[in-house]
Amino acid sequence: CAQLLPYVRITAGEKGYKDTRKTRRREYDSSFTRYRKKAPPSLIDINTADTLGWQSLPGIGPGFARRIVAFRNRLGGFYEVAQVSECYGLPDSVFQKIQPFLQIGNGSLKKLDLNLTDEKSLAAHPYIRYKLAHLIVQYRTIHAGFRAVSELRKLPLVDEIIYRKIEHYIELKQ
Repeated sequence: CAQLLPYVRITAGEKGYKDTRKTRRREYDSSFTRYRKKAPPSLIDINTADTLGWQSLPGIGPGFARRIVAFRNRLGGFYEVAQVSECYGLPDSVFQKIQPFLQIGNGSLKKLDLNLTDEKSLAAHPYIRYKLAHLIVQYRTIHAGFRAVSELRKLPLVDEIIYRKIEHYIELKQ
């Protein structure tokens, strides 16, 4: 059976006391290392770069890198560099720093067929969302499908700005 000992407070005058504050400070100073600067950034293709490629840019850490790649995957690819700034939480100052290092390669965008894609898949796109996806499916059902992409403008939620954003991501397969 273990014997319980009463709590004893050791003071500086008693035998065995060692002031660890000075030794801790010395240990900290000797183990101190400076942060290394990132390698100078190079141009990256915004449609093919992985999270490590994004992290090589100034102001982009692992969190923003994951967020940008996830946003790109939900979109189906970027069609212009300015779309990177729409990523949630990315400050405009950081985007201005990284913009000179961004370029668009020859990658193709993932397109959604207006007549065949289900409502859930349409709603998953960041520019379409649920209400517009629901309207697209209703219009498609009533009018026996879309004949041209420009018919989207007939929907009440689609103004010129929305249409210009989503026109790159939709198509009609005949």
